[in-house]
Amino acid sequence: MTEPTYEELKARLATLEKQVDKKRSGTLEFRVGEKGGVSVYGLGRFPVTLYYEQWNRLLDASADLKNFLEENKSKLKSFSASLRHRRINGWRMALIRISFSKYACRPASDRIPLF
Repeated sequence: MTEPTYEELKARLATLEKQVDKKRSGTLEFRVGEKGGVSVYGLGRFPVTLYYEQWNRLLDASADLKNFLEENKSKLKSFSASLRHRRINGWRMALIRISFSKYACRPASDRIPLF
């Protein structure tokens, strides 16, 4: 089996980045779990799960939460920009590991230096 070229790896990376963008459509999905909690999917990597009473308390405090967020906006980070950067770099590192993993089994004299 031949090694993938730089262009092939770059094309594979572009394909994987498009797949990540498709998965994150921005829609929220709600589910009821086995233990009776309501989970919200689509906000981040993991779902947010609260019980009925907790959701009601949070919704009752929504005006206070909005005010708090506006007051502290300068201190808050933008999640979407940092997340996209981590995902892209994560895919690049995964491709580097995949493409060079077969060299790990070779003797040290046969290995190609990575940097």
